[in-house]
Amino acid sequence: MPQIPAIITKVKPDGRKEYSLNSKKLFYRPFTLRPDRDSTDGTLSLSATAGATDHSPMNVSQEGPVQIYSFVASSDRFDAYNDYGILVEIKDAGSGKSLMSSPVHMNTIFGTPEFPMVLPEMFYLNQRRSLTVTIENIFAYEQDVDIALQGRRIYPTSAHNAAVNKHVSDLAQRSIGSMPYFLTTSETLTLSAGTTNTYSFPSEADAYFEAFGIAAVAYDNDNSNPNMDGDFECKLYDGETERKLHTGKIKLSTNFGTGQRKYVFPESFLVQPNKNIRMEITNTTPNSHETTIYITFIGRKLYV
Repeated sequence: MPQIPAIITKVKPDGRKEYSLNSKKLFYRPFTLRPDRDSTDGTLSLSATAGATDHSPMNVSQEGPVQIYSFVASSDRFDAYNDYGILVEIKDAGSGKSLMSSPVHMNTIFGTPEFPMVLPEMFYLNQRRSLTVTIENIFAYEQDVDIALQGRRIYPTSAHNAAVNKHVSDLAQRSIGSMPYFLTTSETLTLSAGTTNTYSFPSEADAYFEAFGIAAVAYDNDNSNPNMDGDFECKLYDGETERKLHTGKIKLSTNFGTGQRKYVFPESFLVQPNKNIRMEITNTTPNSHETTIYITFIGRKLYV
């Protein structure tokens, strides 16, 4: 996250350096946006039922706008298995726009305090604006879930500083043209032992999608306690040109990360509106077991 410098250095004509406090710094503070749950201190709860849901608004008060730079979360199941076992969707309550094409696996877009999931594009929220977060249990596992969207807050109403007000205006203008976005499939990717299927990750009609990285989770469904021991390999295609974007096949172990440590493309992948990324996926989970796979392309929408 770009920092506002606390000290300004000026070089005088005689070569001497002069140091002074940057007055802009007084109006920027680190900030965490949490679900509005005063009675539970922002904690969401899921009952021990597959498909159980919980949701909450995340409101920005009137004090000033917020820039979100990273996603962090924790839960009972994650502490036990390093797996949330949760699908998550975040929507802008004002515009109705979702930050993802369909609910995505929480492991693919949330990190930890030590390894936060840094967004490829900051998300700007003006004062009195609200997000809605919804989570859904994949397994029959009761858990409490803590979600934190990390960034900074700007206090322009108390700033008699033209540079601060100009910065807020520039951020608001930039947010009109871009937003963080997570692309996944609209269907569940479940493959029986050794089978192959083709899936599309379609871009929406209203914007370009620029992918900067990719994350995935694969479950061994035939384990008595489904876990992330699933495995797969795939062929990745540009849905517009049908070019295969690699030699051979790419594997979970070499080309996919998680929210904590996402795999970053050496070159971003721009997908035009109404086009898609296509994957031919083969289940390679050991012991001829069925697998369910969750894949998320991490990027941003561009409105041009």
